[in-house]
Order: sequence, then C-alpha cells, then structure tokens
Amino acid sequence: MPIFIDGELWGMFAIDSCKVARDWLQSEFDALGLFAEATGSLIMREEARLSLERSEARFRVLSATALDAIIMIDSTGHISYWNHAAEQVLGYGADEAVGKQIDKWLVPPRFRDKAVEGMKDFAKTGRGAVLGKTVELAALRKDGAEIAVELSAAAVRLDGKWQAIGILRDITERKNDRTEDLGHGADRRPDRPR
Repeated sequence: MPIFIDGELWGMFAIDSCKVARDWLQSEFDALGLFAEATGSLIMREEARLSLERSEARFRVLSATALDAIIMIDSTGHISYWNHAAEQVLGYGADEAVGKQIDKWLVPPRFRDKAVEGMKDFAKTGRGAVLGKTVELAALRKDGAEIAVELSAAAVRLDGKWQAIGILRDITERKNDRTEDLGHGADRRPDRPR
C-alpha cells in the first residue's frame, strides 16, 4: 500500500507471509490503506512541527541578537514579547515587562489618552496611526527618563486577535546631535558621526 503525502510517494506499507501464499481480503487492504493514510498524516504533522521549531529557533536567534528593541503587544495593549535589546533601551527586564499595559507604562503621561484611543481602534480593526510607518515618539525608561525613539510597527493576526510588533531604536543622542548642530551652525565637528 503506497504512502502519499501531498501527492508525493513517500514509501510503501506491505504485509506478507514468508511461509504461506494467501489471498488478502478487501477489508485487509482497506485497513492497510487507512494505516498508510494515518502514517502519512503523522509524517506531515511531524514535518510541520519540526519546521515550526526551526522557524521559532531562527526568530529567537534573530531577536536575541538584534540591536533594536523588539516588542510585541496584544490587542489589549499588554506586552507579550520583549527582547534583550528592549531591556537595554528601556531598562526593564522581560520578566518585568511582559504582561504590562504599554500605554500606562512606557508612554509619557501627555500622550497616554491618544495611545489608549489608538489601542481601542487597533483591537477592533488591526489598523493604527503608527502601523506600517517609521515614526519618532517619546518613551519612558525605567529610571523615569524620557527618551526619543524611532518606532517601526506592523500588525499581525494571531489566534484570531490582532498583535502589534514594534521595532524600537533609541535616537535620543542623534536628536541631541541635530539640535547641537543647529545651534552651532557652520561650526560642525566633522569627527562626529551623522
């Protein structure tokens, strides 16, 4: 009995008696066919599981070594993922961050009402003012300092609910350099990176 997976022959099941020639009943062929189908399904499931594990491992490596903060929030605005760079940029460990409401925790008070409204719209539609763009925002660090950040955000639908994935970069120094350059006019220092 052939084992087909996605229309491709993967192998065969055969049962034979080495001692006696016999005629096989149709019910025996049918049972063997069901066994071959079940085996094909199990092989497909195992291949899918291994593929998912490899994909998750690649994501973990990329996320762990990224220089930019990678943060994921669910449709209610709770942080569901926080990489090592997020710890470096914002000062909180993943154990402190995951599960926290982002608008009450990282958003400066003067922007919270707007953030809450944006999250309500996002939860319903998967759309938002910052999604699909790179924007400059302010964020609060653990030490209470407000920093300038550049945020690139995208929406994904997981388990029937919207999730937002944000890549965040601290641009405070860059913005300070810009302000400094504007103040000095032609007195720019060529040794400073732009």
